[in-house]
Amino acid sequence: MAEIPNASETYNPADYQGMVDAILGAADLNTISIKRVKNAISELFNVDLDPHKEEMTEFILSRYYKLVEEREQPRPSQENTEKEDHLMALRLQREEGSRNVRRRVAPSLRLTLTTKVTKRKAPNNAFNAELVLSPLLQEVVGGPRMSRPQVVKQMWVYIRANKLQNPNDKRQIFCDEKLKLVFKKSSVTMFEMNKLLTKHLFKEDELCESHKDREPESEVPDSNQAAETPKPVSDVSSHPDVKTENHKEDLSSEMSDLEG
Repeated sequence: MAEIPNASETYNPADYQGMVDAILGAADLNTISIKRVKNAISELFNVDLDPHKEEMTEFILSRYYKLVEEREQPRPSQENTEKEDHLMALRLQREEGSRNVRRRVAPSLRLTLTTKVTKRKAPNNAFNAELVLSPLLQEVVGGPRMSRPQVVKQMWVYIRANKLQNPNDKRQIFCDEKLKLVFKKSSVTMFEMNKLLTKHLFKEDELCESHKDREPESEVPDSNQAAETPKPVSDVSSHPDVKTENHKEDLSSEMSDLEG
């Protein structure tokens, strides 16, 4: 058997994005593991990923959560889907023509890859947009505003620091008092956690509209009430003054646990 070459200094996990997406798209997201995806990539491309273990693990996680996000969004119209498929096909064709590192892949796998990837939605830049966190989630991750990937990373920092993973099944998370308030459950899986976090992440305009809907309509006071001093309306629950803490995004320990 041919020796697996070491990854070069020009290694880029995006070179394997198409195949990672294809594997995740065809797998059961409740049972797939990062280790299985990495092993498949290593065998298909005949490459040693060990020198870039953490980087590849984080990349696979980001593609997983993006896939979950896309599946939760409303299905686009047929016309928009066809346009997006056409644009995606053109982009993939350009990338294929300019790729510096070319590796041989079985024709059947290449056909499967092309078929599955072209059906993916166009990248959504809003995926990395900063969101407003609920007060309960802020207590866990330590900040009022973060992007979804940052929230997931800080969740794992908290889970690891408090030893909340099931030692017999690293995919299961035991909920302490703070997590019980967030998830309303005594335990969750790492895949279930992402769906439950959605309830605690809000866009700025969503909060503005919600706040506007709660504001009472102004009324013209009658002569008997003209001299009365209006009572102040206090609404600070949706915008607590919480100081953002800078967490070091070192995921090496928790990523290695996930591969089991």
